[in-house]
Amino acid sequence: MPDVRYVCLSDLHFGAENSILTRLDPDTLRVDHTKPSPALEGLLACLRSVTERNEGSRKPTLILAGDIFELALARDNDAAMVFEMFVQQALGPDGIFDSNVYFIPGNHDHHLWEGVREKQYSDYVRARPPTEQLEPPWHVTRMRETATQRQVSSDLVTSLLDRALGQRSGVNVRVVYPNLALDTPSSNRHVFIHHGQFLEAMYTIMSTARDMVFPNQLPPPWTETPVWAWEAENFAWIDFFWSTLGRSGAVGRDVGVIYASLQSLDALRPLNRNLARGLAGRARPKILQRMYARVLAWVFDARRTPTRARPCHLRVRAHAQAVRGRSTIRRIRESRLRLQHRRMGRRLHRAAAAARGRSRSLRRRPELGILALLQPVKRSVVVLRWRRALRGPKPVRGEARRAGAT
Repeated sequence: MPDVRYVCLSDLHFGAENSILTRLDPDTLRVDHTKPSPALEGLLACLRSVTERNEGSRKPTLILAGDIFELALARDNDAAMVFEMFVQQALGPDGIFDSNVYFIPGNHDHHLWEGVREKQYSDYVRARPPTEQLEPPWHVTRMRETATQRQVSSDLVTSLLDRALGQRSGVNVRVVYPNLALDTPSSNRHVFIHHGQFLEAMYTIMSTARDMVFPNQLPPPWTETPVWAWEAENFAWIDFFWSTLGRSGAVGRDVGVIYASLQSLDALRPLNRNLARGLAGRARPKILQRMYARVLAWVFDARRTPTRARPCHLRVRAHAQAVRGRSTIRRIRESRLRLQHRRMGRRLHRAAAAARGRSRSLRRRPELGILALLQPVKRSVVVLRWRRALRGPKPVRGEARRAGAT
């Protein structure tokens, strides 16, 4: 079995209260910074047992593929201290991985990339003479290491490594965004690593809104939208909603409460009522505010958390049963009408045969000849009744009006 060369970890969400890798105080939601959680210890033990089977002396390279820090719904210090406990065992003197680490920011730690991006542009500006024109800031890094490109790193991640391992630890964290390319020595096999946020339409919503508001724009010179264009158009939206909003003081804590309430319909109803009262409280005249609040509460409750309606899967099941019931009744009605049609056809056929083959009987019973002449009319009448029966009874407006008048 070949040695493990790379280990890719993603969505650890260090510092999040709902992450099993974050240890909480008993019966509270406060993060315990003194020791790692049992799940984190088990993860590190599993990684150590896998990498120890390598026959070579070279340790595998660690790739942190996004959402390592929970910066959306957790405090910065909680995420940082849980990350330090991971680093001490994973990258320490007796660590599991090599001293070179790749870090690909995700949507929940996108704010770290914004700091790296500004530092990258600052280094570029510092290296250019005043007589040279400056290029606009770029929102990506190169996927592969090159001799001409300068390596970029995160000041926060570097400071946490120095604090946890010492400044002479030799651990080097290279930030790559949004894609990392790994090539084999022969360059015939390639692996591309990406956190994956741009695979969901939610993270390109600003580009979608631009195309909807301004549909008649000139097409770009490229055939497909590159990833750096998506990042340039949507980085502020991603950074605000998924990486900074939850850390905005008391408002950020309330955002965390709203996010947690979205997981439960019972917890969401009070928030809907509070929102309805808040919107109605700004309406004028004040005498109608209570009515507005009730209407808005009903609208929010009907769209988000229906109280009287059954759950979605029960509603779908009931609708399917109703459709099957209606189709069954329709089939029974059609079969009965077909049976009546066949019986009428047999009678008319016998009457016509008797009328054609027995002239003496025809003279004695002239009504048989009349039935033979009326056979097409009879069939059309039966078909008409059949179609009306399938459509159901037609209301008579005149009778309804007379009944209402009396």
